[in-house]
Amino acid sequence: MENNKAYLKKIHWVFLIGFVSVLLEIFLKKWFESVSSGRTAYIILYSISFSCLYASLGIATSKWKETAIAWGIEVLIYYAFQLFLFDEESLYNVYIRFVYFILYSFPIVVFFALQYGWTKKLISIYFACIALSCVSSLSFYAHEAIKTAVRSFRDYPDAGMNFFIGLSKTAGTVFTIICLCELNNFMLGKKDTWKTALLNPGNEYSKLNSLITFWMMKVMLLIIVAGAGYYIYNYLGSITNTYRLTNGNTIQLRQYYHIIGIIYILSFVATTLMFVWYLRKFLLEYFISYNISSKFLYWISLFPFIGSFVFAILQLHDTKQGVYEEKVHTIGNFAASSSTAITTIFIIIYFLRLIFRIEGGNGIFIASIIASFLLFFWFISDRTGYYVILGLTMLVLAGLLVVIFIGHWETPVIPLAFSLFLFNIIQLVLTFPVYHFEEFEYITAENPGYEDANNSLGAVNP
Repeated sequence: MENNKAYLKKIHWVFLIGFVSVLLEIFLKKWFESVSSGRTAYIILYSISFSCLYASLGIATSKWKETAIAWGIEVLIYYAFQLFLFDEESLYNVYIRFVYFILYSFPIVVFFALQYGWTKKLISIYFACIALSCVSSLSFYAHEAIKTAVRSFRDYPDAGMNFFIGLSKTAGTVFTIICLCELNNFMLGKKDTWKTALLNPGNEYSKLNSLITFWMMKVMLLIIVAGAGYYIYNYLGSITNTYRLTNGNTIQLRQYYHIIGIIYILSFVATTLMFVWYLRKFLLEYFISYNISSKFLYWISLFPFIGSFVFAILQLHDTKQGVYEEKVHTIGNFAASSSTAITTIFIIIYFLRLIFRIEGGNGIFIASIIASFLLFFWFISDRTGYYVILGLTMLVLAGLLVVIFIGHWETPVIPLAFSLFLFNIIQLVLTFPVYHFEEFEYITAENPGYEDANNSLGAVNP
């Protein structure tokens, strides 16, 4: 078995670079504001941001030559557009920005091409990098969404703003590097890279790096859910806007926003699915590595806020397992672990929701709660229920996308519904192993003498 997560051994350096980069940006931003440097400040701050990202990529992959060349191309493209092509008085400024959007991911494609040649796989790499670039913008929208929500109750302090911006940008750096390293596994031809229900007992996880990875992933979940909704809110508000030039001329942006909006929103959905599958695989393999076989602990680790602290407490568990047979034994124990407590909590929640709605007298909501409970019962009883719920949720999400792309509604209901259904998909995928762990497989050791520890789980050859 091969360790496909070796890059996580260096994730603490990626986190540190991202954190220092944010502190430097905050300090320089305040200084630039005091001297009123304007556009120059933006160019310098962004240069620091992507330079730190490439430094993190070099550390994670140890491909310094390829990283340096890709960084050089990034610098040339960025400064060529910023200094010579962008012109606020030009009617072609919008189209130039679209060209820059298309070329933005090209340096990363070169990074992979220098290692593996110009193969057909680079087409997939290119589109994956475009999706990553779209998701990287969500930290801004997530911050605006949270700021808007907080301001409904109290003033939003500058310290809180700086803290969340720093946390979200650092999480974005860690998330991007992890995605690029997984794309590197894809280029290497590792066949289990995209198998969502395949566990690799050969993957190694240290406690510090696992804690950093898990916390940053949880932050990214918040960023994706909140940021995607706020992006759609802005999209709906700007689809009919005109772009006013400094010379007083205006141009209609409807077609431009349609193209960009479709790319961005589809990227959010696709990246979310890949992200949540990665998080589920990571958490399960960590439990296997440290002999944690409780489905309840796995489930409670998924909670939006308390789960991060639960996972930190799990770091006190010292029984790391390095022997394949021990890990397979833990897989069997996890499969046999009871999910009764989890089901009981779900039933209590549904019951309380039903009681409150009955008192409120709203028949539609009462019917929706009953239907939701029946679907949940189907989900825990049969894996078919999982696929039905996932399919229905994706269908509703697709319907929302149609409404978003063809409608002109400036209402918070649609963005809120989009975020809600996106969150439901995330929770559904993460909860799947609690009730249907028998659907998972694990990679066998090279020694053919090993036997399965649990007959309900399939073992596949590496």
